[in-house]
Amino acid sequence: MDLRRFLLRLEKNGVFVDRTDDVVTVMPMGDKHLVTFADGGRYSYGPDRVDLRAGREEPLVGPCRVMVQDVWWPSARHVVRFGDLTRAAFETGGRLVWKLYPTDEVVVVAHQPLTGDAAAIWEAWGRAVRALPADDPTRRAFERIDFIHPDSALAAYLDGGGARAIEAHEGIAAIHPFASNISQRRAVETALGHTLSVIQGPPGTGKTQTILNILASVVAHGAGRAGLVSFTNAAVANVREKLDDLGVGVVAASLGNKELTEAFVMGQVERNAAVDALVAAHRHDQPHRPGRWESLSDALKAAQEIERQLARCTTELAAWELERQHFLLLLERQEPPPLADYPLLQRSSDLIVRFLAETAVDPEPSGLSGLLRRVRRYVRYGSTKGLDAQDADVVLRLQERVYAQRIAELGKLRSSLDEQLAGFDLPRLVEEHAEASRAVLWQALVARYGGLPRALHAKDAWRRDRRFGEDYPVVLSTCHSLAGSLRTGELLDLLVIDEASQVDVISAALALACARRVVIVGDEQQLPPITPEVGDVLPVSSRAHPALSLMASVRLAGGGAPPTVPLIEHYRCDPVIIDYCNRSFYGGELVTLSRRGHEHPMEVVVTTPGRHQRLHRGGGITNQREIDVILREVLPGLQASDREVASIVTPYRRQADTLAERVGAGAADTVHRFQGRERDVIVMSTVIDDSWRGVWQQRFVDDARLINVAVSRARRRFILVTHDSLHPGTRHLAELIGYIRYQSLDDTFRVSTVFSVFDLLYRDHTAQLIPLAKRLKSVSRYKSENIAWTVLLDVLATLEGVLDSREFHALVPTPQCMLRNLVPDSLDLTDEERAYIGNRASLDMVVHHKVSRRVVLAIEVNGFQFHENDVVQQGRDRLKASICAKAGIPLLTLRTTDSDEPRRVRQALAASLGLAGEEA
Repeated sequence: MDLRRFLLRLEKNGVFVDRTDDVVTVMPMGDKHLVTFADGGRYSYGPDRVDLRAGREEPLVGPCRVMVQDVWWPSARHVVRFGDLTRAAFETGGRLVWKLYPTDEVVVVAHQPLTGDAAAIWEAWGRAVRALPADDPTRRAFERIDFIHPDSALAAYLDGGGARAIEAHEGIAAIHPFASNISQRRAVETALGHTLSVIQGPPGTGKTQTILNILASVVAHGAGRAGLVSFTNAAVANVREKLDDLGVGVVAASLGNKELTEAFVMGQVERNAAVDALVAAHRHDQPHRPGRWESLSDALKAAQEIERQLARCTTELAAWELERQHFLLLLERQEPPPLADYPLLQRSSDLIVRFLAETAVDPEPSGLSGLLRRVRRYVRYGSTKGLDAQDADVVLRLQERVYAQRIAELGKLRSSLDEQLAGFDLPRLVEEHAEASRAVLWQALVARYGGLPRALHAKDAWRRDRRFGEDYPVVLSTCHSLAGSLRTGELLDLLVIDEASQVDVISAALALACARRVVIVGDEQQLPPITPEVGDVLPVSSRAHPALSLMASVRLAGGGAPPTVPLIEHYRCDPVIIDYCNRSFYGGELVTLSRRGHEHPMEVVVTTPGRHQRLHRGGGITNQREIDVILREVLPGLQASDREVASIVTPYRRQADTLAERVGAGAADTVHRFQGRERDVIVMSTVIDDSWRGVWQQRFVDDARLINVAVSRARRRFILVTHDSLHPGTRHLAELIGYIRYQSLDDTFRVSTVFSVFDLLYRDHTAQLIPLAKRLKSVSRYKSENIAWTVLLDVLATLEGVLDSREFHALVPTPQCMLRNLVPDSLDLTDEERAYIGNRASLDMVVHHKVSRRVVLAIEVNGFQFHENDVVQQGRDRLKASICAKAGIPLLTLRTTDSDEPRRVRQALAASLGLAGEEA
């Protein structure tokens, strides 16, 4: 019979068998069918033993692909549909071979030509890879792609379609056999519920745990395959190690380079024995109780919410205690007289701050119009008779009381949260929750492997044998090797791309072509990929520019941007170390769950004065003086146990190599190469000095992501070795130095010409002042200052286009900042200047950097009637300008008779931030 027109199946021993090719005719004969076979035999069959169907051939038009059991048949010639069965034919050796499959296992994928932006991107990528050497792995892999599956993540990326939520019946239930926290569980659920999602994982926030739980969820689902690729094999090996630790490494095939594939083939006997042991150990496990799972999840979430609150409270308390130490240093030098026992001093810290804010903008309400305000103040604050809120000494003593009260309040809150958390027994909850998930996973693995015969797969079986995927539901590889680790044309149900901030978009495309849904994991505040110059193949602003990382690319997708979940609980670094990264690069969003260890976890060591940087004729930069300081002072100064766990990082390869010759190759490397690793102690050598060559190199060393990577590698201690100038022309490096010295209460820092801004005190001051200002319609008694405040806020908002969002959020505006809080007593002031600042003299507005607390800019607003037309006030203005000049405070004076204030404020901020020449 014609295989392209008919399907004949005959029943034998209860099973229907395809006999179409063996039969010549089928004739009805009464209530039976007479079947004539090609060998001449004739037999009658009852109607219940004959399945005869007419077929419909599906045309294979154009460059389509026939996918059979998720594998591409490049030599497919015919596809004939017979209802729920489909016959497919492929050509081999000049003849057709026909196979019968369930219809849903034979899919004809029509070629969909790329158009518009997608075509432009693909063409540009092609030009970029053709500029690479012929043996470049990216070029070789890219040129092998001759078909983009329309259901692949790559097709969705090129079309800019973004993420699609997955229907509940299509979804995979989340399990968490590896201990998890709130943000990790949310990330897993989002990943499983969307075709494309992003997990932002700052250092030490448990990216690997999250990836493991995503993979475990796919395996427990029982259908489909998952994959993990990364920029390096090291990150993939870390996941493999943790799978092995839990006893579920048997599900994963580590493929990719030659060494890995050979190790895989050789290790199958041992692996199969491990599968047998796993099945035997869990065959009789009790099934998990769903109700128990829900109750554990609810209790764990409640406990971890309290844990978050406790961690934030602990961080806040430590910050207030440190700032109080700095404030007391100021107080010691100025020795203001003590205050009488006013009722206000026993009020809460918020109420004292409110009093200070209120008296700053509305000092002495008088007359009948002020009577009601005076009565309200008496009710709110008690008697303040004799308390001169315009006396700087009085303000200092009230501020001292704010610190004492706030620290006591936070201490009380911490004790309460500690007690609440103890009632939950969090470690037990975490373990029981993970154990409940493991029970689900064990059941799924027993179901998978209990009836599956053990096999020793031949080399390259993963490229052709469907049973390999059933045996190994997880594949671990790299972007370049993934396609070669799968059956031809196979699409993984879910792929995790780790270290996506280091994976360029073209390398990522190689992996995106192999999966239906993708989870992108990385951290944009880490170093980006190093990509070769490929010319102007695409506009720099394009979301698909070859120089972009995959993380950066999907962020630029606009309306099609995928859902993003940040991991915020941090476990790795000493709180002081991660607090710098948190403030500088992560918007203060991280919750620090690590514990304080060393008394001085961060330190700055400066070299002796001089220009020690050397540019070598053969290429490369070194600084022998910094090398000597590290080898003769820093490392010998560490305890023996710390020296064993210390590594040295530097921006420059030649400096790293020179150090490695002295301390060992594994103990010194560039910051770029150290990304993804961690050590208890990190020593960083900046190399550059204050010569013109050093200043020219500042931009490279002062890269925010480079500094973030260097600092966040350190678990317990971070030691910065740098030039004695402390690089005042830099931004990020200078902020790091300022932060370290602020944390360590450095004596040199304390006697410098300007105190750091008391960030927490003035944060609360501003928080109280703004609502009050709305009620009084002002942040000042003067309309001109209120207008200038609005201008300043608008300018800071526009700076977001020049500074990245991390730096923008680090700039804090404060109205009415008292000079006495900024100027140390050791400053060489005249008697007249000292008397002036003693009378609560304030700067109208101050912008400071909340990481280092340094003043970025002070703004004074001078009205014509009150300043230019008043000789006495002009004298005060000169005093204020002189004090700021001596203290090194950048001061911008705005006169009400001037114009173009926004431009002047932008220029002043840009100059102070080292952005001169850029249009801020």
